[in-house]
Amino acid sequence: MKKNQIQGKHVRCKSCGWEFKGNFCPNCGQSAKTKRITVRGILTDLFPDVFHLDNKFVHTCIELLHCPGLMMRRFLDGDRAKFCKPVPLLFIIVAVYLVINHYFGLPTDTGNTKMVENPKSVNDMNRVLYALLFNIQSTANQTWFTLAVVVFTLFPNYIVFKASEYGRHMNLAEHFCVLVFLECQNYLVGTLLFPVNWLTDGWFYNNCSIFILLFFFVWDFKQLLNISWWKSFKLSAASWALLIVIFLSITTVLSVTLSQLGVMDGIIEGMKK
Repeated sequence: MKKNQIQGKHVRCKSCGWEFKGNFCPNCGQSAKTKRITVRGILTDLFPDVFHLDNKFVHTCIELLHCPGLMMRRFLDGDRAKFCKPVPLLFIIVAVYLVINHYFGLPTDTGNTKMVENPKSVNDMNRVLYALLFNIQSTANQTWFTLAVVVFTLFPNYIVFKASEYGRHMNLAEHFCVLVFLECQNYLVGTLLFPVNWLTDGWFYNNCSIFILLFFFVWDFKQLLNISWWKSFKLSAASWALLIVIFLSITTVLSVTLSQLGVMDGIIEGMKK
């Protein structure tokens, strides 16, 4: 009823002043209904795929835990309306992961495990707020570092998985989305395994995370590429081996170059401080 009322009467655009009938201004395209700015609106604009009314965040997380490779394949094939985009999702999950681990003083990938100087001087609510504020920069750093790792992993992954039928038709951007989703899955499981990690004082996830990530790699690409467990394992192992070779080659060239320039000793001393 309200929609018909808007279409049947003249409306003055609040952006350009054009008078028109309908739901959108024909001059500038702005909506005829402009609502007041609210906190919810700001959050929706900031992370539209996470805070959307259709609960994309929860649905995407469930799919990442239930059938990640199939979800990624549907996303690549164009079924995207019900899923979060990978990069905004990664920022949210990393933030939750870091806040929980810093709140309980557990080690994280950022290498900064100290949350407060004197935990007895603040109550529990203040510790939560402190952890949230403390991790704003850590979240950005950790997320950008994770994306850098994804980019570094991209080419070995792209080359190796071309051996499969579906992977042969995937481009670099699609591989990037898959690897970011895989990192989201990894941080999500790390968050859910927090009780085990907490009971073992950080030992469990620090020592088992590489094996968990390898399992996700094999599981996700098995479903995504519709191949057997064994073939997925062989391709995953080949991708990781190629990644290690590239990494060692680059670091060797850099270390030799820096040594020849006479700056390697200064860098090592700086890292010790």
